[in-house]
Amino acid sequence: VVEMGPGKGLLARDFLTACQDAPANLSERLRYILIERSASMRALQHQHVAPWIGRAGHVAWLDRLEDLPPDSVTGLFFSNELVDAFPVHRLAVIDGRPQELYVDVREDGFTDVYRPLSDELAAYLREGGISLPDGYRTEINLKAVQWMKQVAQVMARGVVLTIDYGHTAEDLYGPERKNGTFLCYYSQTTSEDAYDRVGHQDMTAHVDFTALAQAGQQAGLDVTGFTNQMSFLIGLGAEQFLESLQPESAEFYAAIHLLRPDGMGRTFKVLAQHRGMDKP
Repeated sequence: VVEMGPGKGLLARDFLTACQDAPANLSERLRYILIERSASMRALQHQHVAPWIGRAGHVAWLDRLEDLPPDSVTGLFFSNELVDAFPVHRLAVIDGRPQELYVDVREDGFTDVYRPLSDELAAYLREGGISLPDGYRTEINLKAVQWMKQVAQVMARGVVLTIDYGHTAEDLYGPERKNGTFLCYYSQTTSEDAYDRVGHQDMTAHVDFTALAQAGQQAGLDVTGFTNQMSFLIGLGAEQFLESLQPESAEFYAAIHLLRPDGMGRTFKVLAQHRGMDKP
């Protein structure tokens, strides 16, 4: 298992714990690789997977995806809320022409300036069949496409599972999102001002899952399936799991929160891709 952007390492801990009871000696054969370049996050991850670190080769860390050799992974490549954190290009359609928003520096601070699209951005719109009306604002994540192609290169055989908040291209660039999805987060509050609290707020944008699927397909990853988090978890037996919990417990409400159709249950999507095997 390769997990990229593993956060505090909680999912790695839970995954490794669950595998202890898995059949066919899976726990003994499993290698879990965490791709993490932040020293502080690595320290937290070390704490949560400490029981497995002592076993030779069982848990390891890499700084970058590029550190994995081509065709070196047989198994699962997993990410959760990784792609939305990649830097994006912000676009606006002015007088009928898409232009990119750049950042300029003036005496009183940062300001927006608009310039013609790069060839790469123009090709993204053209190849995706994306036509935007005048006044439309949106984001394009070129880094996500490059990343998916890199993931495909390291996969010899297995499944890629990508979980994030996002949409198909048809929905993402539809009329109801005429102002885009770019948001800044700071201490549980949201803002659309990228120049507020510079360096202290998170910036995110919703993921174009159509582009991820197409990039993977071009690089050898077939689409296994695509759905929302609610349907995905119900397919894994979430309803039976809920029946095993006390109805008023914190665990029950936490599980319900993940399934809510008016919240995380439909906002978050799951893209599964496979390579070197029959369609799972």
